[in-house]
Amino acid sequence: MGQSFWKIVNYINAETDISKIKIFFDILKCNIKYGFSPIDYNIYKAYNITEELRKNILTKRENKKLRIKYNKIKDINAFKNREIFNKKFNLYLGFNWLYLNGTNIKDYYNFIKDKNIIYALPINLSDKSWKKVNINLKNYTNTYNDLVLSKYSIVIDNFFQNKALAKLNSFSLNIIRFIVLNGNIYSCYLITSKDKESIIKNNNIYASINLETGIIDYKGITIYQDTYEIHPLSNEKIVNFQIPKWPRSKRLVCKVAEIVKELKYLEIDITISEDKPILLNVNPFPNYQIVQLLNLVNYSTGLKSNINYLLKEKNK
Repeated sequence: MGQSFWKIVNYINAETDISKIKIFFDILKCNIKYGFSPIDYNIYKAYNITEELRKNILTKRENKKLRIKYNKIKDINAFKNREIFNKKFNLYLGFNWLYLNGTNIKDYYNFIKDKNIIYALPINLSDKSWKKVNINLKNYTNTYNDLVLSKYSIVIDNFFQNKALAKLNSFSLNIIRFIVLNGNIYSCYLITSKDKESIIKNNNIYASINLETGIIDYKGITIYQDTYEIHPLSNEKIVNFQIPKWPRSKRLVCKVAEIVKELKYLEIDITISEDKPILLNVNPFPNYQIVQLLNLVNYSTGLKSNINYLLKEKNK
């Protein structure tokens, strides 16, 4: 057993006073019988849920089965390499960008000459870090070389987050994540950082969004199931918050899904600029844990049978 496994056992024991031996064997049972990873077991607080509900929880193993069955990925680089991704989905990005290939310094100069600030991102799409670059035309060659060498080789325009959305957290990007099944939106939730740091898994608040209205109907939660009715940084109400430009956001997501319609199970991230929704990411390896956790906390339901049913129905 790995160190992280025992760390989880010790954590649950400290939180619940359930014996370590009982936790150990229950995690093994849930893994063998239902496909829970130790992290699934901890996040879902599986020690508190019934056997009947455990059967219907979307776990690591079940999610992998869905991905393998419904996502026939022909070009994995389109979801790993930011340059290839940007070219594929350029129409929906909502900002200008440039790939720094080490030989296009003139293009870089033309890109920055009328700007004060740009942002640089890594070529690896899974790396969510970024750099703010203050433009100084006197040393732009040094900046260009530094960005290329550090592999922060995608530069983008500065864009402003929608004022209504920024009320939640103006220091970090607020993300709206959609789960798409066979071209249809199945679920959606907000991701907002708890403080001034960027979006990081252990630092986020997640909140379910009503697909019809674009309104957050339930309290936000963390992966530890702490709940927030009000954002701790801005004091803005999370419950009843209206996502701006909601119909346009859903239309954007459906259009993006149509580009890769051979992939039937997708996670699509967007944010809202001042005037329109813009695409951030398309992921053929959806994060199943958060959407399942939200449904578990808000509705006391599992997702496995429902997702399987919807996909089978849509494929008839």
